[in-house]
Parts: sequence; structure tokens; C-alpha cells
Amino acid sequence: MKSGLTRLCIDFKQIDIERTIRYFELIAEYSRSMNLVGNSEFCNLAVRHLFDSLALYKYLTNHDFKKVVDVGSGAGFPGLALAIFISSVKFTLIESNAKKSNFLKTVIDSIGIRNAVVLNDRAENVGRLAEYRENFDAAVARALAKTPTSFELLSPLAKENGYVILYKSRRAMKEMVHYSTTAKILSLQLDVVMDVEVPNLQEERILLIYRKITPTPQRYPRRSGIPQKRPIL
Repeated sequence: MKSGLTRLCIDFKQIDIERTIRYFELIAEYSRSMNLVGNSEFCNLAVRHLFDSLALYKYLTNHDFKKVVDVGSGAGFPGLALAIFISSVKFTLIESNAKKSNFLKTVIDSIGIRNAVVLNDRAENVGRLAEYRENFDAAVARALAKTPTSFELLSPLAKENGYVILYKSRRAMKEMVHYSTTAKILSLQLDVVMDVEVPNLQEERILLIYRKITPTPQRYPRRSGIPQKRPIL
């Protein structure tokens, strides 16, 4: 683990390693009774989930971000993984599944994370609440949904001049022309396509980073389930 973190230029302390190991132990324990990840073996968690999540570390630490929201956090990747290693940012983890939400709360309490909170709700609902709408420096998602759907769920949460960030495989580059209209409707403008090298992972990964140039139109997000059933084209 330390070798991979070093290759990612992560500034880590021993307590970060200890918390991550306990986090992995809890994933393995809870995976016996619920679907958290496909493979809860330590090496798989480190490479496919932790290192992949931390690919955003340098970008977040190089910007003056204070609040970041992770939509569809699941087992806590990327939001909780980032929270362990970036104590200066407050992370909000949105997870609609009650069991997964309770798992995230258990991990946060167990390993002593003070800069992360969990919301057990759908992003469509959270994005319409005044407390959260256009309130985050960055809204991120990893393996959430197809890109147009992710745009609709994340854009309302990012503040004006904030960012929407998606973890993607390199083959997603071929699809970008198909969702440029969706991005424009939701006031998103492509800022950078960031190539990332995940230690020991064979797949080519990128981060799609969009800047939100004006407030999201009030009609978005649409009611629960509609962004998935009828994506904006």
C-alpha cells in the first residue's frame, strides 16, 4: 500500500495507513452480508478502489477546495477514501441505499473520520434542497451512471465556477461528442481531461473535469428516477 501511495504522490501518515486497513477489514466483514464490492481481498481493494479513488488527490490538494460531494458513494469510493487522506476538505457522501449508508456511517465512526458526513437520500432530492444546491466546490462520481445522467445529478450540487468530476476509462473519450449538448444544457464546460496512472492497474483511466459556468437551470435535477430512465440528449 505504501508503495502505491508514494507513486501517487500522496502525503500520508501512519494513522492514514492504519485507518485504511481498518476500513478494508470492515468492507470484508460487511461484504459477507451485503453487496459492497465484487472482491474484498486486500490487494483488489487497494488497487481497483483505493488507488483509483486517490487519482484525484493531487487535483483536490492543488486547488482551494473546502467542500466536496461524492454522489453514489457506495462502499465509500472515492469520497471516504479521499477523506482519509485529505483532512482539509469536508466530504459529503450521498448514498441512497440505506444499508450502504449505515455502513459508511459505521466506518466513519469506527476509524475516527471527522471531515466526512453521510446523507441517505437520492441525489435528485438533495440537489433541490437549498442547504446543498450549488453549495460544493466540486461534485464527484465514480461508477455512478452513464455520463449524461451523472451530469444531471452532479451539476445542481456544484457551485457556480465549481467543478463536476467524473472517473472514467479512457474509452469514454470516444463518447464525449455524444454528451456535449447535455453538458451545455446543464451549464457545464469541459475544463480538462486528466490522464491518470493508477499503480498496478492495467486499465487506462482518465478524470473528466468540467467547470460549471452559470447556475443550473431550475428544472434540474428532474424527479427521482427520471435522469436514469430519460437522460438528457
